[in-house]
Amino acid sequence: MVWGVMYLITVVLSTLVVLGGGSWITFWWVMEFSGFVFLCWVYFGLSSTFDSADSVIWTYYVVQVLSGLFLFLGLGGILESSPFQTMAQDWMILVGLLIKMGVPPFHGWLVRLSDSLTWGKFFGLVVIQKIPPMFLVVSLFSSHFSSKETLILGVWFCSLAGVMSIGQSSFRRFLVFSSIVNLGWMLLSSAVCSEMTTVLFVVLYSLMMGLVCWEMDKGHGSFSSYQLNFPCGHPKPLSPAVSLVVATMIGLPPLPIFLLKILIVLFAVKESLLPVVAMILISTSILTIGYFRLITTWVVGLSPEGWALGKVASLWFSLASLAASSVGVWAWLM
Repeated sequence: MVWGVMYLITVVLSTLVVLGGGSWITFWWVMEFSGFVFLCWVYFGLSSTFDSADSVIWTYYVVQVLSGLFLFLGLGGILESSPFQTMAQDWMILVGLLIKMGVPPFHGWLVRLSDSLTWGKFFGLVVIQKIPPMFLVVSLFSSHFSSKETLILGVWFCSLAGVMSIGQSSFRRFLVFSSIVNLGWMLLSSAVCSEMTTVLFVVLYSLMMGLVCWEMDKGHGSFSSYQLNFPCGHPKPLSPAVSLVVATMIGLPPLPIFLLKILIVLFAVKESLLPVVAMILISTSILTIGYFRLITTWVVGLSPEGWALGKVASLWFSLASLAASSVGVWAWLM
């Protein structure tokens, strides 16, 4: 509990430091210190519960050291306005951020760790730990990046998570891949929209994910992997309120995150980023189908008849939602 409170305080202070600006070493130090406090929080929570605690700790430690090294080398040239601003430095920053935030093709460690954490630590891993790097991206792009290519490439990598979610039956892993795809939306927002829009997206998504994790921790146990392919025996269905929160997090119309995504799409189209928009929309649609499968299954229950009905209903609801969203976006753009 003490480490959890200390971790939250550290993240808030780290985010304020990043938003307030400062030297490059300050940017780098606050993120690494935040990662260290999270590591301590995870360690003291796992040491007496899991035999694989050492493996979890070492995996996270190696990932943070490697990503911190790339960021240290890249930020040393970018933030000091070095005359040797090269594509190599941009790539160092991009790779460092991709590793630190668990974006494909560096997502394996994130998926592995997420299966071993309580829901509170899971929320810290997939959401809170990404906030300081996300705001660092916003700060860098607004004042130091000379072009959008590096940032847009990050959006492409995030979009791959939707394709990788195909066939997943674990609710935790759906949330992991969802967090990566939504990170892509945040990166795209920072490239084409105002900082306020990006901050609003981050806050709203974090709130929705927090509510889902809180409900799962409260009602279904801390370490449940929550498989969706059980033929029977679901502990208890989720409430309609939680299903609505999940739908909001996905970005279904006419919920708030959907409206923010429409705004991001409009600005991205004006910037002639149609291929990027198409990729992230396809990725989001794939995730939506999986989420509808989840929600409808929980609503109708997991009897053999209910499971078959849930699969059919999820398909029709997903197609109808996708069609309505596509028509709405097209009409707005025209």
